[in-house]
Amino acid sequence: MVLIRSGPLPNDPSVESVTRVRKTHKDAQTIARIQKLPIESKLKLNLAKQDRNAARRERALADDDALVSDASSYISIPEEEFEKMARDNTYFDRMKPYLSGHTLSWLSEKRKSLRSRPREGDDVTSATNTAPAKCFRPNKPLIDVDPSLPPNISLDDAYLPIGIFGFHIPLALFTNKNVKFLNNVAVSIHRVKLTHLEDKPQVPEVSDMIKLIKASPDGGTTEDLELEYYEWLEATNNFYDYESRLCIEGDASHEAQFYKKHFGFFENQPESFKLFHLWKDLELELHRKHQTQNTAFDSIEY
Repeated sequence: MVLIRSGPLPNDPSVESVTRVRKTHKDAQTIARIQKLPIESKLKLNLAKQDRNAARRERALADDDALVSDASSYISIPEEEFEKMARDNTYFDRMKPYLSGHTLSWLSEKRKSLRSRPREGDDVTSATNTAPAKCFRPNKPLIDVDPSLPPNISLDDAYLPIGIFGFHIPLALFTNKNVKFLNNVAVSIHRVKLTHLEDKPQVPEVSDMIKLIKASPDGGTTEDLELEYYEWLEATNNFYDYESRLCIEGDASHEAQFYKKHFGFFENQPESFKLFHLWKDLELELHRKHQTQNTAFDSIEY
């Protein structure tokens, strides 16, 4: 009869043979010395014993007549140590490298049983006899989004004086990544005092905005011609929003209407995405021409 061990240590019975007897530590001094070992050392020794026992059984089964030494007994470890491993995650993590597969499986089952036990103060009767009420999440309405356009992110109002006083921000600074970054550092941007104006207003310095973006891993490209198509869509969307906030007329202002037509012309071309690398230079040229010469949108020129 083979005894099957149901505890945390694996069942390693000696191979049945009339010549084999159970091995143990008969020397009381040796036993006392082993008992003084720290728990980690005991687990290491037991893990090594398990490997040796497995090797012995394999040799015995390979040759029925071979004289193979008996399977070694495990070093006794108090049950409370395994209870502590089941309850204390930190202690378990410390001991885990020295545990066998059997012990890990036993601890896993032990932990499941601990989690399923009712806690002190729980109403066991009502929990057992009353079926839990079904819970549903609310049916929230969906928001219609134009899939062709990226979400708009508004540049902080601190940057409005740049456009109000006739200065220009490069299109590349209007990508979602750059707008988020600039909004986070708005208070730290260096400002330039316009001494030629009566009130001497202070305006954020565009060159400092570019310098901070280049120096940060959170910033994107600052060069208009380095934009990818999706970044260009982001930037034009955010740029149009910015221009619409500069005049009291809002998106009905001449500037906003120009950029609506200008950007829309390129975006709405057949296979605009595939041909982006061919037309982005022209778009930038016409964009800058408008900024320097205040030209109106001319469909013939486009």
